This record gives sequence, C-alpha cells and structure tokens, in this order.
Amino acid sequence: MLSLLLVLLLAFAPHAFALSNGQAANLVLGQANFISNNTVATKTELDLPNALAFDSSGNLWVADQNNNRVLEYKAPFSTHEAANLVIGQSSFTGSAAATSSMGLSGPTGVALDSGGNLWVVDMGNSRVLEYTAPFSTSEAATLVIGQSSFTSSDFADTNSTALSYPTGLAFDPSGNLWVSDQSNDRVLEYKTPFSTHEAASLVIGQTGFATTSSGATTQTSLNGVKALAFDSSGNLWVADFRQSRVLEYTTPFSNHQAASLVIGQPSFTSRDCAFTPTCAASPTNLFDPNAVAFDSSGNLWVADGDNNRVLEYAAPFSTHEAASLVIGQPSFTGNAAATSSAGLSGPEGLAFDSGGNLWVADYANSRVLQFGGSVTTTSTTPEFPALAVPIIFTVVLAAAMLLLRPTRRFQQL
Repeated sequence: MLSLLLVLLLAFAPHAFALSNGQAANLVLGQANFISNNTVATKTELDLPNALAFDSSGNLWVADQNNNRVLEYKAPFSTHEAANLVIGQSSFTGSAAATSSMGLSGPTGVALDSGGNLWVVDMGNSRVLEYTAPFSTSEAATLVIGQSSFTSSDFADTNSTALSYPTGLAFDPSGNLWVSDQSNDRVLEYKTPFSTHEAASLVIGQTGFATTSSGATTQTSLNGVKALAFDSSGNLWVADFRQSRVLEYTTPFSNHQAASLVIGQPSFTSRDCAFTPTCAASPTNLFDPNAVAFDSSGNLWVADGDNNRVLEYAAPFSTHEAASLVIGQPSFTGNAAATSSAGLSGPEGLAFDSGGNLWVADYANSRVLQFGGSVTTTSTTPEFPALAVPIIFTVVLAAAMLLLRPTRRFQQL
C-alpha cells in the first residue's frame, strides 16, 4: 500500500523536461499554424521578426522588422494569438517606415531595462530609442541614442555619438546599455543615466571611437557584429556575424579589449565558413550566427542563422567547444531550411521565459516559436492547477502515516 501511495505522489508531482535534439515547437505566433508563412501587417501576422524580449510580467515583445513595428503579446500565450499593443505604427495594419519619435524603420533589437522601460534598436534610422512604461499603442519615444534628434537618421559618421545600422542591444548588471554597431564593426557602452545623443563611454572591436577598420580576423577585431548578451557573471558575449563566431569578453571591460574565448572557430585567427556561400554543418562550427542567449543554468544558446538551427553550448565554456544540443535540425550535420514544427529558416532572435521555455524568432518563416523547456505533467490527460500539487502531497502523506501506525504497533508488541 505504501508503494502505491508513493507512486501516486510522484505521478502528481511536477517534472521538468529538458529540451532535446530536433525537438518540435509546441506553439507558434505570427502564423495560423506550423506550415504557413504569410507576411502581412495584422494583429496576428508577422513579417521577418528578428528579436525577442520578455518583460517582468512575462509578456513577450517582438521586433517585427519588415512591418517597421514592435508588438507586445500578453501571457499566457496561444498559437496565432493576437498582439495586444503596437509601437512604431498608429494601428496594427500600418507598416510604413518613418523617422520620427513615433516611427520605426526596420527594428532589429528589443530589451527591457530594470525600470521596465522598452528599448528598441531602430536599424534603418541608425539609432536606439527608449519608450517609458506604462506603454500604449503608437507611443512616442522619450530618448534617442545615435542621433542628435528624433528626425535625423545619419549613418555616415564614426565617433562616440554616432551609430551606423546597429542591430542588437543588452543591459549589463549595472544597468549600462551596450549596442552592437554593425556597420562600424564595434560594440559600444553607454553609461546610465541616459540622455539623448549621449556619447559612448567604451568601444570594443576598434582601437578608438573614430576608427572603422574591418575584415581582420583577430582577437581584438569584429566584423558585422550582430547581437549581444551578458552571462550571470557579467561577461559580454558577442555574435560576430561575418566572422561566423561568438566571442566572450570578460569583465572588467576596457577600450579595444581582446576577447578571451571563441566559439564556432578553432582559433581567433581562423574564419571557417566566413564569407562563403555554403558551409558543412557540424557540432563545432557556426555559419553567420545571429543571436546569443543564456538559460537559467548558464548554458549558451546561439541562433546559427545560415545553418537554420539553434545550438546549445554547455557551461563551463572552452574555445572551439562542440555544441551539446541542436534545435531546428534532426542532427548536427543537417542545415536545410524548413517550414514545420521542427524546422527553422534563418533564426535571428532568442529568449527564455521564466518557465525555461526557449523562444525563437524564425526570421525567414515570419514567425515566433516556443520550444517547451519546462513542462508540468501528470499521469492523466487533465491538467491540475498549481495548488493541487501541495494539496495532493499533504493528503497522500497523511494517509501514508496512518497506514504505517498499525504496523509499528504490531512490531512493538
């Protein structure tokens, strides 16, 4: 009887299941199903989404690049869910690019700061915008970095206040803003508190703010930097797109700092798969990586764009480390694009929700996919509310104690 009770107890307890190789997505946003790839401006469709972020309430924000807008989706999520709010357009059916405090042109990055404010990389306007909470549809930005005003979009200058087609952003543990300045082949840091047209305080990838040397395959250079992320120790990780590699920079940071580790290449001076039309997929190479993110266990995830896959690298990390898991392909040697629940086509954005689920901006399929990383299951089909688990635990434990008491009396006799 006690064994039966223990079985029942374990059956109703929550279990976490890790992601697996070639796993199928369990939810899609931006499309009606896993095999469609429509590209229109509506509440339910997306057109080339490429960046994701979750706010403190668990709501999802998506940079919908070709529709020149950012959308918010309210949790809990469901397939083909309608967006709740739009920024960059006056309505959900608008898609025109604009250079103003209320317009966007090809947004490529989103992040929330510690105060809950939304920051957007407006690539086509070569700027970064801040939107203050609480949010509303067609809200005007309150601050601009990379331009002198909300109506300028200069991309030709190379100095501490300019940006040229930036693509990604991230906040460090101290709340400072870091931006991947793609066409200037550099990463810039901006110190908090922020102000319009603020000058960057630090540059990585170049010898100074006025230099734009590119194409070098070294420990101190960058070429087409795409995305940024910070690990739990405050180290900076950079997707160096055109060099087909991911670099780590350890804190404390300094101008023209050398990277400490490289993933996707055997060394800092190698460029396998860089500037090539095709590249054989393997567990150790990358082909134009687009995004980086960390899960709650500190493992690194990389959107390997031209290999149409997402890779996990298990911590602790080492140069030329082999990936431990692949999503979007059935194996580490596959790289075909696909429009299905288990396929990807040019993934560009990654994020983890508070439940450990992986979300991928599947760029060329114009959709966002959720891959279940933490699922609560039971031995039966119906789902139980969260409160049911502790109640069942208490009842079963009490029953077990009652059943054991006569046995103990008998043994004492």
